[in-house]
Amino acid sequence: MVKKDVCDKCSKKATVKFNQQYCDDHFLQTIEKRIRKNIRKQDIDIKHQFYLIKQKGHEYELTKHFLKKIFEGRLKIKEVTKKQPKNNIYATSLDEEATKFLNEFFNNKKIELKGIKPLDVVMQKEQKEICRILQIPFEDKKDFLTQFEEQYPGTKYSLKKTMEHFKERKIQ
Repeated sequence: MVKKDVCDKCSKKATVKFNQQYCDDHFLQTIEKRIRKNIRKQDIDIKHQFYLIKQKGHEYELTKHFLKKIFEGRLKIKEVTKKQPKNNIYATSLDEEATKFLNEFFNNKKIELKGIKPLDVVMQKEQKEICRILQIPFEDKKDFLTQFEEQYPGTKYSLKKTMEHFKERKIQ
């Protein structure tokens, strides 16, 4: 028998409910684990200098938070306002990347897939909960893809897989 309103990982009250139910701590741990895996895929060498592109918004604050937590000061990060020749870190979400990818694809533009994007495995609805937990102001951005995701769950992750396929094959 499934207990209602209880975290799937512990016995605390569930505060986040998507496919699973989590308390705040276990939700943050789950997201951090996903971001760690994403960062490992992007093959970051901590010997190099990296450039976090400054921007307004919660994605930037969340990116800084998770990079600081994951690397514990071992990664040399300089906050800059303009894109650098290499080792750029972008504070962008799965929603933004998928929308950008579709716009470039359907408008027959060059598809830009370069840079490190730690949060491109975190959907906007998950970011909203993270911001609530970490007390970071959240700006809700509704677009056609979010509405599509509500109707057809898994759409954004499918687009992420397609983007990875394009990146592996260097399709432009």
